[in-house]
Amino acid sequence: MTAHAQQATITGAGASFPNPLYQKWGEAAKEGAGIQLNYQSVGSGAGRRRSATAPSISAPPTRR
Repeated sequence: MTAHAQQATITGAGASFPNPLYQKWGEAAKEGAGIQLNYQSVGSGAGRRRSATAPSISAPPTRR
């Protein structure tokens, strides 16, 4: 039996200030969990405009 893991990619864009931190987190996520992080430091204004037009992912409702 062979198990195949599905690789996830997280894509984002925004301010340049946190970019070094996001790159370090991306390296750790890739090594630890196989998650690819694609962050583009385009400036906070451009990041807000991109997020307003990007498709969103919502979590399923939780039971209470």
